[in-house]
Amino acid sequence: MLKTPWKAWKTLPPGPVQKRKTGKIHVEKTFIFHIFHSGAVENCGKPGKTRIALFATQNTHFVNKGLHSPRDSAIINLIITRTAVRRCEIMLDIKITKTTHPKEKPQDESKLGFGKKFSDHMFLMDYTEGEGWHDARIVPYGPWEMDPATTVFHYAQEIFEGMKAYRTADGKIQLFRPDCNANRFNDSADRLGMPPIPPEDFVQAVKALVDVDRDWVPHSDGTSLYIRPFMIATDVGLGVHASHNYRFCIITAPSGAYYAEGIDPVRIY
Repeated sequence: MLKTPWKAWKTLPPGPVQKRKTGKIHVEKTFIFHIFHSGAVENCGKPGKTRIALFATQNTHFVNKGLHSPRDSAIINLIITRTAVRRCEIMLDIKITKTTHPKEKPQDESKLGFGKKFSDHMFLMDYTEGEGWHDARIVPYGPWEMDPATTVFHYAQEIFEGMKAYRTADGKIQLFRPDCNANRFNDSADRLGMPPIPPEDFVQAVKALVDVDRDWVPHSDGTSLYIRPFMIATDVGLGVHASHNYRFCIITAPSGAYYAEGIDPVRIY
């Protein structure tokens, strides 16, 4: 959290969260403000990394006496609805490339099975040590090329989550506590020495992908759009160490019940 001599911001409500676009936040009227960040300002504008506090009033630039170089401050265009000292979270800038060859959707939802057919798109985001998470994007579903010496193949540095999107009777699409999945995902990442993903970015990525492929959410009772977020180590080399590079991916699959004939316990003795 930013350290500052001003205390007023603590008593004010947070400002509205807005979508970032190339380092700028667009709302209603444009003003220029200084962002004071307790650390390197190169983090500003990088997806999922910067959580900053904005200190400004209309037509006024606050000057923090503790700032001594250009890297300690940044200028951003912010549009706000009222004069205030506000706190703002920068959201992922997700680039969306839609498929030009949509797949045929399942016609008989009683025979979906589980995780056998996948929707048109997937979410990808990469991690580079020293840079953090970057290049958030939704692209057509498909394979990607990987070197045979990629770390995940040899040392199993990989984690995944499982969650669902449901279609309600009135046609709306709902998720069930996706923030809990995000927190559990990060617990797994911590255990395997992998970088965490800010929960709000995890949830935003899930919602964005489900929205793009909303027509893939089944309509029948007992069905759902299964969502599989996962992260893999992408270093190339056989040295035994935690990877320095990772890829986060989300894929979705219209699915029926995991056990098509109902739960059938397996005897262990």
